[in-house]
Amino acid sequence: MEYGHCHEKLGGEDMTLKKRSTFESVLITVIVVLTLALGIALFAGRTKVQNGRLLIQELSSLRSGVSLYRAVNGRMPETLIELVNSAYKMGESERPYLEFKYKDEQGAITDPFGNPFHYDFKSGWVSSTTNGYESW
Repeated sequence: MEYGHCHEKLGGEDMTLKKRSTFESVLITVIVVLTLALGIALFAGRTKVQNGRLLIQELSSLRSGVSLYRAVNGRMPETLIELVNSAYKMGESERPYLEFKYKDEQGAITDPFGNPFHYDFKSGWVSSTTNGYESW
């Protein structure tokens, strides 16, 4: 018996397994590669959408934290790091103005895309520096 061929009689029919042609092999390879590429593209698209949603929430939290800081202290925080590292008294306990989870190696607060936030000290406005999200 040669490799790639199997001769059997099943119900009176000759069942022969043949090697795949080059065309069939290429076609299967192309289908697998396209399926993988589509899966990766869909995953990347979902990640971007999720990061965009997180960015909206984080901008809202940062802006609320700046407003609370101003109401309690009568001035804007000089930096976002000051905002994150500060706390205010509420009755008997101290609470942070803001709890933030994204920081880079230097301790700067970053958005879900890994880029730092822009903070305008004079107006108290916080915005993203990520391309396409600057006006949010």
